[in-house]
Amino acid sequence: MLYGKPELLAYLNRFLEWQYPTLEEADLMARFARINVGPGRKFDLGDFNPEIQQAIKAGIADGHAKIEERGNKLGERIDGWEYTPPMGTYGTDYLFRSAVA
Repeated sequence: MLYGKPELLAYLNRFLEWQYPTLEEADLMARFARINVGPGRKFDLGDFNPEIQQAIKAGIADGHAKIEERGNKLGERIDGWEYTPPMGTYGTDYLFRSAVA
């Protein structure tokens, strides 16, 4: 599995060639571009100095932990029932989308 691993970013680049980012995602993609993530880019962790490599790894681990935490709390628990927000319409709520997946 690639969850929580830097290799995930190389796969993301390939997927972004098939599902091109929307205009809403322009700022996000500009931030990703700083570490060579985006359509047509090549991500290689070895291209960065050790400090940046550690920051990327820490960011990936933190993101994975947030996804797991959100996945354990998808909705509101009332009288033993879990009420979740509507599924399938995520917009730019990537945390919710990832937690559902």
